[in-house]
Amino acid sequence: MNKRKRKDRFIFFSILLIIVLIVGSILIISKINSGRALINQNSDGYVHLSKSDILVSFKIDDITFAKEQKPVLENALVLARKYNITFDLGVIAKPFSENKDSETFKIYQDNQDVFEIVAHGYTHALDSMFADEYGAYGEFYVVSYFSSNKSVPINIQEKHIQKMKEIFEKNNLTLATKIFIVPYHSGDDNTIKLAEKYGYRLIVQQLSIPKNYSEKNYKNIIASENFIDIHQDNLFDETDWVKYNIYLNRAINVDQTRIEISMHPINFQILENADNFFKGLVRQDNPWIKFGMITNRFQ
Repeated sequence: MNKRKRKDRFIFFSILLIIVLIVGSILIISKINSGRALINQNSDGYVHLSKSDILVSFKIDDITFAKEQKPVLENALVLARKYNITFDLGVIAKPFSENKDSETFKIYQDNQDVFEIVAHGYTHALDSMFADEYGAYGEFYVVSYFSSNKSVPINIQEKHIQKMKEIFEKNNLTLATKIFIVPYHSGDDNTIKLAEKYGYRLIVQQLSIPKNYSEKNYKNIIASENFIDIHQDNLFDETDWVKYNIYLNRAINVDQTRIEISMHPINFQILENADNFFKGLVRQDNPWIKFGMITNRFQ
């Protein structure tokens, strides 16, 4: 009788131990998967990159800090805190200087661990000499639906870059005098040379070099085409983050290690939709991917 009791007790505790091990393994795996895509930040709050790391930066274009953009930045802040990500804000200098709302700007001022400001053009629009070209756009390079694309004269480009930088210097926005994301990512060789002349360290635009070599070092500036442009819509669904995850992995497969994901204010108008998009996109199986600000590439 005692032997039978001992045997039953042994079987009971063995089964219990197996259950505990299975449940524990499930919880550990779940914990690993839930945090795998988030930034591996050190205690100082910064992302520290190794040579094998892939830096992915989220940027919101066309920011002016006008009053109507306050909900956009509030929603972006919610997502940043929830998913432990950051946002670069591509600010357009002239409308920023004319329309900046103090309450909207305060969201940036109070959350500089989440937001940083980079340059995104002086006007984001064609100069008046191109105003009669219907269907054309691009501040530094004329992109036309109905005729051939063409360069903006170098004197006009220089005037816009000079005035853009002056506004950012006046407002003590130092990073916006160092990093320049060209409107529509459309510029030419003169745009790169002028940005370098005015002290920029990084310019992001389409380049006339092969895709597999989509980053080029000049004397004092890096010219990069490593960006993924998100469509201007607020109706994200599962197919969207799946599609852009494919784009991201395609960029990684051609050895892009510093990648900007370019977004727009409209993408943040509906918080629930934006949340679903980021929830899918930041869950990466690649352990080398880190999400951080564009400035992390200069560490």
